[in-house]
Amino acid sequence: MKTRVDTLIKVVELRKEQASRDLQNARNRLDALQKELGDKVKARKDAEGYIDAFGRRGSEPNSLSLHGLWIDSLYRSIKLLSREIEAQEEKIAYCQDALERVYLELKALTQYKQTIQDRHKATIAGLESKELDEIAGRKHNRGAQTI
Repeated sequence: MKTRVDTLIKVVELRKEQASRDLQNARNRLDALQKELGDKVKARKDAEGYIDAFGRRGSEPNSLSLHGLWIDSLYRSIKLLSREIEAQEEKIAYCQDALERVYLELKALTQYKQTIQDRHKATIAGLESKELDEIAGRKHNRGAQTI
């Protein structure tokens, strides 16, 4: 027996699949951002070591200022990536909450469907019982009339 609840369950299952995909995409993006951040931090450390070594050799001030600008851009890039990682972590938390809500909604709909099915079975059993009582009553009445 197909009910409106079945249609709702299908819609919620589609939402569950979409929420799962969103969560997985957010996790993949976070992994990529963390890897990129690690690469930038390593590049910054290498650049700082390079500039220190370059400065000890007594190089030109102009080249040192260029390298300083390079390090500053790395710092800004690292700061931006850190903010983006925080935003992605918040998105993951939101996706997990959304997925949990969808699971709860699906569970509630499934329980509601089971309740409807149980009521339907009870109604049919009650009707069958009533019909049997009526048939038994008719037979009893016929038997009483013939006596």
